[in-house]
Amino acid sequence: QGDVGYDGPTGWGTPNGPFFLPVAVTEDAKRVAADAVLLRGAVNPKGLETDYRFEYGPTDSYGESAPVPAAAVGNGSDYVELSQAVTGLEGNKPYHYRIVATNSAGTFTGVDRVIGTTPPEAVTGEATDIAISHAVLRGQVNPEGIETTYYFEYGPSASYGAKAPVRVGDAGLDAAAVGVSVTASGLVGGQIYHFRVVAKNAAGVAYGSDGTFTTAPPAWTATDLPQPPSSGNGIEPLGVVPHNVVHPGLLEGWGCDPPRSRRTPDEDPR
Repeated sequence: QGDVGYDGPTGWGTPNGPFFLPVAVTEDAKRVAADAVLLRGAVNPKGLETDYRFEYGPTDSYGESAPVPAAAVGNGSDYVELSQAVTGLEGNKPYHYRIVATNSAGTFTGVDRVIGTTPPEAVTGEATDIAISHAVLRGQVNPEGIETTYYFEYGPSASYGAKAPVRVGDAGLDAAAVGVSVTASGLVGGQIYHFRVVAKNAAGVAYGSDGTFTTAPPAWTATDLPQPPSSGNGIEPLGVVPHNVVHPGLLEGWGCDPPRSRRTPDEDPR
């Protein structure tokens, strides 16, 4: 039963009710060693003396916390950036974590996030099924036991500029290499392209080495157009001729009379 004049068990309107609950924001953690990470977050005490701690563990049930006991963050009304190093973690597995803040108005828990200690491995393979405008890019990704995504970068230089799939692919969470591939389309025939595979998990990002391939040449070019035979007068076919220029030798080669010069009325025998 709440005090007279206040909103009972909800706490609304009480001196230290919900408006004075601290706010805790779980931020990105950073991998600092093969068995250690730096957990990060921010807390707003909302004007009351507030303590904080990080909870972490292999599932979202956590099981561990640090620091022990919880540390004071003060009684200000602005966010305070906080961090906590955690060691002794195992490789090839994800860890869940969140920040928790408590003051006399209650406890506020930040959202659950995931960090790992073993980044993925990415190995660029070969391009296959190469055609004029597309090719299949191949590679291998080792998730190292943590949910991992991948994509391929490609383009006319090692700066790439395009990627596929647009929505990253899923490489799973095994601790062994898996083959991945994607079809790169919209390519230009007869051109060299660079590509690599990129993998990302909660522990970091891995970039495969740069590979190259050359698309198939276009199906035809202007020099492949049929040419007339020799005219027999020593004038050989000239190859591709602008559409508005006709060489007399070509007309004769096709059995046509060459164009005659224009005569003036006085020169016309008619």
